[in-house]
Amino acid sequence: MIDNINFSTEDEKNRYLLYKYTTKQLISSGFNQSDAEMKAEEIVSSHADNLFGINSLAAQLGAYSIEFFCLYYLQDTFLPKEDNTARILAPVHYEIWEQLENAFLKDTIDKLELIMPRGSSKTTVCDFAISV
Repeated sequence: MIDNINFSTEDEKNRYLLYKYTTKQLISSGFNQSDAEMKAEEIVSSHADNLFGINSLAAQLGAYSIEFFCLYYLQDTFLPKEDNTARILAPVHYEIWEQLENAFLKDTIDKLELIMPRGSSKTTVCDFAISV
């Protein structure tokens, strides 16, 4: 379940992730919500023949969004499913990914130190995600 939505197939869930994070990237580049949603639909439709393969829309988006990369490519670790032990992510995990994007992708942070309580999944959310 993502965003409290139940999906009947893995493909539906993956397409939703792709649409959601394409929209989010468009908003971050200056589109308003409505225009971003329309443009995201257009982009996803225009890449329908290669949404998830090599050189796909998912691969391109994963290069610009650590959050999308983790939720799509590492979903068995970060998304709860019937056949894994993943837990629902807390808002702090998304905040960490945002800071990692600022440091590694946007280069707006030179140094980053995360001090968090034991058990807050720092190693999984940071080290594992970034090393992959």
